[in-house]
Amino acid sequence: MLILLNEVNRQILIFKKSKKTKKVERIKNYLKLQKSRKNLKYKQREVKHMPNPFRPAFGAVPLYPAGRDAVLRDFDHAFENYRGNPMLTSLLIGPHGTGKTALLNMAADEARKQGWLCIDTSARSGMLEEIYQNLLMQASDFLEKKSGKLSSIQIGSFGISIENESEIQLNWKNRMEIILNQLAEQNIGLLILVDEVIAEESEMIELTAVYQLLKRKFDKLSLIMAGFPSNISSLLNEKSVTFLRRAHRIYLGRISDSDIAISFRKTIESEGKKITDEALKLTVDAIEGFAYMMQLVGYYTWMNSDSQVIDLSDAEEGIRYANSDFRTGVLESTYRELSDNDRKFLFAMLEDPKESVLKDIAARLNKSPGYVSTYKRRLLSDGIIEENPGKSFSIVIPSFREYLKEMKQSES
Repeated sequence: MLILLNEVNRQILIFKKSKKTKKVERIKNYLKLQKSRKNLKYKQREVKHMPNPFRPAFGAVPLYPAGRDAVLRDFDHAFENYRGNPMLTSLLIGPHGTGKTALLNMAADEARKQGWLCIDTSARSGMLEEIYQNLLMQASDFLEKKSGKLSSIQIGSFGISIENESEIQLNWKNRMEIILNQLAEQNIGLLILVDEVIAEESEMIELTAVYQLLKRKFDKLSLIMAGFPSNISSLLNEKSVTFLRRAHRIYLGRISDSDIAISFRKTIESEGKKITDEALKLTVDAIEGFAYMMQLVGYYTWMNSDSQVIDLSDAEEGIRYANSDFRTGVLESTYRELSDNDRKFLFAMLEDPKESVLKDIAARLNKSPGYVSTYKRRLLSDGIIEENPGKSFSIVIPSFREYLKEMKQSES
């Protein structure tokens, strides 16, 4: 479009300088070219202000999620056919940037379609009361209206009559059970979503323990939690919530390049643009299968395009901006969370072109294979490395190898 606009401008200059063209004809042609330039500028502004369909904001649900079709179908089926469905108690497990929060939100969307109430929170002090208060607000239209004061409570098969609400102190489980009883009478389900699971939070442990008890009575009750692999592992090791070891686990890692390419192209075309095959290949290679990186690359590539076709130069510029954001948002925080020995293990991996084997890492660190295998398991659990066929393993987070090289050099 810029090329066309420049050509129009060039033609206008030619007509201004022309001596041979008759005056009337020159004026007509000049006005025609001015109109063309105005139309092209308008179209250029229109393309520039087309809404960006990519959503790199925290937890935002993508227009076309890559590699999530199967799990979303499973959730949809679970909320419709809820009795005994294992998906209703699920753990979403993955490192930074794998789309855990977005998938939580997508699961909530599937539940709402089936008429469920959804309460979301994160693992922190006060989360139980937050769940209860939010449930009261959401369920207000379905709960029995009491005038003035609470006169009776039904818990299990026992009824209690009271004159004043302050005369009885109910724990969190019993307060939740009162509401769930009324929701069950109207066949309304409840989904509780917990992000950023932390096993050390006492209310997190109480929530899961109480959920196990409530689940025995209420079929239409669901708990979906998301967290880093190490935090989920710590939660599963808690003795009071061992039932969670039977929860359905969904591991979020790399998404296939083919799924990324399909979703990336669909997202672009949803707002009326196109992308060249060369630009698409470049973006897919840069994304490296990470859900968050796909949104970043797409967002900045779209921003840098001023025409209806995204080309190679748009993709290159978009990738540059995306890499900068990914560095501060994912790589730096991931590196900060590593122990000294984790870092030493990863630094030792840098001597290999791409894939490493345990005996080589042990030799470089002057430690036994048994000793270094502890750190290998931890890095695997945290989703920083992945195992390949033949017992080799490699760093999985996009651009993290290059970042580690910089950190190693700065610390040496």
